[in-house]
Amino acid sequence: ARALPLCAIALRSRPQGAAGARARAAGRMDSPRKRWPAERRSSEAERPAQARVRVAPLLLLCLAASGRAAAQAANAEQPQLSTDQLGQLVAYNLQAEDVRGNESFFSLFEFQDISGFDCQSRLVALLNWTATLREGVERFHTDILGTSGLYLQLLGQVPEENTWVWLVTGAQERVLQKVVGYWSRISALSLDQHQCIVQGVRDVLLDGAVRWKQLHQDFVEMQWNVFAFGAYRNARGPPENLVAANLWISTLREWLH
Repeated sequence: ARALPLCAIALRSRPQGAAGARARAAGRMDSPRKRWPAERRSSEAERPAQARVRVAPLLLLCLAASGRAAAQAANAEQPQLSTDQLGQLVAYNLQAEDVRGNESFFSLFEFQDISGFDCQSRLVALLNWTATLREGVERFHTDILGTSGLYLQLLGQVPEENTWVWLVTGAQERVLQKVVGYWSRISALSLDQHQCIVQGVRDVLLDGAVRWKQLHQDFVEMQWNVFAFGAYRNARGPPENLVAANLWISTLREWLH
């Protein structure tokens, strides 16, 4: 049952931005341990096949969490990639993640800017921050889902591959930074002009803080299991660890929606 939210997110997500660029590099990059040439523009004829490659990882990750029967039913429709092709795609995706821009901190200039806002403008800023956080986490997690799906295929052929560890821990770190930055900005609004946070908005924020406390507690429990047993929750092996890490982010996405 816990896999269902992840499946829904994977099936309705549309890779955009960096994810689209990654898919266009299919079949032209080196292995994860080597460097790769610069991306070349895809031809129109290449794009339909690349679209199938892009969707397959999301479905595979969903199926891994949903159960063997569903996976067997859909395996026939998944494009079959060789070990080299999977390694090339994973390598390119990892490089794209490694050079992704850092999350923005709450700067002094930004605080001074909102200090001059009236109450209505502050509430509009709060709404914009919330929408930006939701959309940013969704786009980012869509990219992570795609790479995780490739790993599920690659690990079946190269079980000793361990770069998935960096992917999931880095993804969690980035999501945490996004949420903490969001709360920092809202805390500044409330500390500076608390009367502008009207009762209705205040109730939503209080409920959100309680929910975030629960989500963060779940994350800390996952960390505890890693320290104690070397695995997330009751996961057995890299594929289940990949699914467990993505399920926590998918739960966060549900809360943001």
